[in-house]
Amino acid sequence: MTIETTIIRDLADSFPAGSLVTDAAERAFYAQDVHRLGPDPAGVFRPASIDELAAGLAAAKALGLAIVPRGGGMSYTGGYVADAPGALIVDLGRMNRVLTIDETDMVVTVEAGISWAALYDALKPLGLRTPMWGTLSGLKASVGGGMSQNGLFWGSGNGTIASCALSFDLVLADGTILKTGSGFVRPFGPDITGLFTSDAGAFGIKAHVTLPLVREAEAFAYGSFAFDTPEQAFAAMSEVARAGLASECFGFDPFVQGQ
Repeated sequence: MTIETTIIRDLADSFPAGSLVTDAAERAFYAQDVHRLGPDPAGVFRPASIDELAAGLAAAKALGLAIVPRGGGMSYTGGYVADAPGALIVDLGRMNRVLTIDETDMVVTVEAGISWAALYDALKPLGLRTPMWGTLSGLKASVGGGMSQNGLFWGSGNGTIASCALSFDLVLADGTILKTGSGFVRPFGPDITGLFTSDAGAFGIKAHVTLPLVREAEAFAYGSFAFDTPEQAFAAMSEVARAGLASECFGFDPFVQGQ
């Protein structure tokens, strides 16, 4: 029996039923991001709830496995590519529900595996949205991934994705569940929520995310401009941001524009 077979057998015996993927082809798929190929993991853990996530991380610690959190799989930064073979990839794609929409306190709580697109679609019939509502990464980009990588794009006139987080329910590496912040404002006292943003999941895996809500605009307008130099473009975008003229403002360099 190979060492790999032994590890996979131990994984199957220790994790919640139906939550673990050990197929060789799937493990190879999850070893890569958009830009690079990493070593194969021992398995892919796909919990369906925060309790399953906690149980699985506790089991991983007992087995001595390195834990590598993965968002929607749209990253090219190496944030979820393991350094060595035999790690456990954690994919929250099954944790994709909207948990609560509070139109009184104007907050929404979601599972971190939900995509920004799915959250936007759930809020649209109510005339609501989050201040930031997605990255340039695509329709599969997840809320948890955006919080962990601090993305920008849709709604960037309101700041970055991580700055919009009100609170998290997190699971630490030993399976401990930690709650940060409050359900409606950030922060009172030390900003513990901020410690877990932009960390690529290294400090804890985000299970639930609470975000503020704003009312959707009743009218929309768009503008497009060209500039001769990067300095001119940056100056114009900075002025737009300071004046609060747009919900999002972004630019493409000639190479990207040509694509």
